[in-house]
Amino acid sequence: MSYRIKWTDTARQDYYEILEYLKENFGMNISERFSQKVEQELLLISEMPKMFPVSQLFQGLRRAVVVRQVSMYYLEIKNEVIIIRLYDNRRSPEDISNELENEIKSLEG
Repeated sequence: MSYRIKWTDTARQDYYEILEYLKENFGMNISERFSQKVEQELLLISEMPKMFPVSQLFQGLRRAVVVRQVSMYYLEIKNEVIIIRLYDNRRSPEDISNELENEIKSLEG
């Protein structure tokens, strides 16, 4: 069974900001390679959402390392996978944790 992938607005913004940063600083080729890597991870997640480890930050939250510098955090809810955020792994864990908490709370209403 294939899970439907949904993005939060914040995750989509993260993604586009990373693409733009890569394009401006490293060129279009690197930006496109990152985009392809995200697509590969999304395909894996849609087929096997439990394949990536559960994050220690929140119950049920999973973390896929897209490239060494960037991780994708997501939740599996029923037949959907919700991409919560994409983060630079060099950031402070406390900052990441606080921002993820805020994003998850906004999903809960």
